[in-house]
Amino acid sequence: MKYITLSYPSPHVALVLLDRPKKLNAINWDMLAELDAAVLSLASGPADIRCLVLASSSAHFTAGIDLATAGDIAGADTTDVARRALATTSHVRQLQRHAACLERCAVPVVAAISGYCLGLGIDLVASACIRLASADAAFAIKEVDIGLCADLGKYTLYAARAPIQSFSNLLMTLLIHRNNPAFSADRRE
Repeated sequence: MKYITLSYPSPHVALVLLDRPKKLNAINWDMLAELDAAVLSLASGPADIRCLVLASSSAHFTAGIDLATAGDIAGADTTDVARRALATTSHVRQLQRHAACLERCAVPVVAAISGYCLGLGIDLVASACIRLASADAAFAIKEVDIGLCADLGKYTLYAARAPIQSFSNLLMTLLIHRNNPAFSADRRE
């Protein structure tokens, strides 16, 4: 794998690292497919795995979607609007399936977040069973600022897991939130 590192650092634990540090772990489509493949490989990996830890190999968890490949979402090169829409829909569904890989994981997932966790990163960590954020962690949904629709699942997942005020602030203001209570170990239901 080029962008994902899978290891078994201790008994019963699988560690998946986002490993594209020169790009702040910006997630391109290949990286997302590799993450899905790594999670799927746990089913055929060591039988005694009880937990998957998702983390970053660098100071920042992820800068979100790789803008250099975000334009690929438009799909087919055709002037036929209907065919382009079908291709785009198909591509988005495939990306949604990849982004939801942590939800399908056979073992509990712990997201260890440090530095920036932007956009698509929130989709990933919202799928985790446990989210641990370092003191320097910062979260933001910035797709709207660059004209993208954030439709890979974060809104439904985050809304179900975060206190409503925290979610409203993040969604409506699109500001970077440090020490977001939705990702805090101190959160009370």
